[in-house]
Amino acid sequence: MVQWLPCPGCLMTYCCVLCCSMVQWLPCPGCLMTYCCVLCCSMVQWLPCPGCLMTYCCVLCCSMVQWLPCPGCLMTYCCVLCCSMVQWLPCSGCLMTYCCVLCCSMVQWLPCPGCLMTYCCVLCCSMVQWLPCPGCLMTYCCVLCCSMVQWLPCSGCLMTYCCVLCCSMVQWLPCPGCLMTYCCVLCCSMVQWLPCPGCLMTYCCVVCC
Repeated sequence: MVQWLPCPGCLMTYCCVLCCSMVQWLPCPGCLMTYCCVLCCSMVQWLPCPGCLMTYCCVLCCSMVQWLPCPGCLMTYCCVLCCSMVQWLPCSGCLMTYCCVLCCSMVQWLPCPGCLMTYCCVLCCSMVQWLPCPGCLMTYCCVLCCSMVQWLPCSGCLMTYCCVLCCSMVQWLPCPGCLMTYCCVLCCSMVQWLPCPGCLMTYCCVVCC
């Protein structure tokens, strides 16, 4: 007349008379095991998820749970209800996905000033080709050509500048004879400037102005 209920975590065996009111049963949400709290079931190593309130037992690694590690920190999350307490932050440049716990202090996030993309510095985000501006300290990514940036080429040399704050480190030199505009980096050594002795104009020799 008695149905004995064994505990898979310890060697105790309980009977179900009046549900064994002296025992507090602890179910594992990851597997079908149910444990009793006698001496905390010392044979079981409980594994809590830092993202949610679930606590799992390590029996057979809780095969019903897919653990999701964060490459930025040492936290490991379970995929139950996507760990709704965690805001996952993907990296636009690579396939890494980070959790926002303590800002993933092991990750140095690199924002792009030209677009809204934010990249992590893991392996330099090899999927991103970074484009520096020689005129200022800004560095842009080439995702969708950084549509928020208007790039300004120099007619005399191979430098290309972005128009952020007009590239205050660059002094632009227009030619009054043509539509060319030159930057003063290294005096634009590819250009031979031709001053006019009669007026104050200075012309470049591109197509003889």
